Amino acid sequence: MTLDLTTSLQIKNYGTWRVVEIIQRVIFTVLLFSFVSVSLFHMRKMKKVKKLVIFLISICLYISFKIDESLLSLILLSNYNDGKKPEPHLFISIYILDTIGLRFFFYCISTLTTRLLKRQDHSQLVTKVNRLNVNTVRAFYYDETMRSETKVNSTPKEDSKNKQLSVILFWIIASISIIATFLNIIGSCVALNNQVTSTCLLQVSSVLFLIDIIVVILILFYIMINFISKGSSESRTSTILLMITSFSILIKCSNFVISSWGGLDLENLNKYMFLYGDYVYYTYSALMPEIFGTILILVEYSRWYNCC
Repeated sequence: MTLDLTTSLQIKNYGTWRVVEIIQRVIFTVLLFSFVSVSLFHMRKMKKVKKLVIFLISICLYISFKIDESLLSLILLSNYNDGKKPEPHLFISIYILDTIGLRFFFYCISTLTTRLLKRQDHSQLVTKVNRLNVNTVRAFYYDETMRSETKVNSTPKEDSKNKQLSVILFWIIASISIIATFLNIIGSCVALNNQVTSTCLLQVSSVLFLIDIIVVILILFYIMINFISKGSSESRTSTILLMITSFSILIKCSNFVISSWGGLDLENLNKYMFLYGDYVYYTYSALMPEIFGTILILVEYSRWYNCC
């Protein structure tokens, strides 16, 4: 069934939306170069860079999706201004790019969060060693390159107290966001043919993203309550940065939930819809929290080497 959307797809505040998308493109382009520059700085000092490279690829993919999203949005706005026939498939593509980008952002924040949890083993081990009589400590080795301390005669159980927990939590966060992404993509693809199914899938997807970021916040609260007083100043700073980042993305996910309740019904537009709705809702409850959260991720990422 082909929908005639010529009259229904009207963009309000065309000029403002165009400015918003240009700003988004410029800021995320600057952030992309910033992450690459910081990565090159880290790689000069570190020998084991596998995890850092994986993180860099993920954050660059996220930022690339945001840049592509703004580019397609500008194309759609330009077509609208030229009086061309509306292209609903282009709009749905933009919506999908935003969702996939959010999935990569979740990977990045979950990586930093679970990495922070792993570092608590090191802090607890150092505290225990300091309390032991020096004669009972056979060896204590400091690796300058990795900035890690390991007690030779410490038991594997003691060294990996939080490691297994961090792996489990990482996969819980990853699984929820992957499921949410797939549901969103399916819901977006069927939006033009089956509006009821599409809206239902989008609602479930948005709620899963919201649950996912709440899980991250709960993990950070757990770290703060149980380890913040015992950890180093670097750990405390990391926890605070990631906590603020998570609350920023919580705002973004809340906007996701609200907008999904209207679905992608292009015949009956709502004010929360991207481009065809009110720019205020997207700008202040989606774009700005994402930019702020990405900047905080950059700050935490720049401390990667110091916190190793």
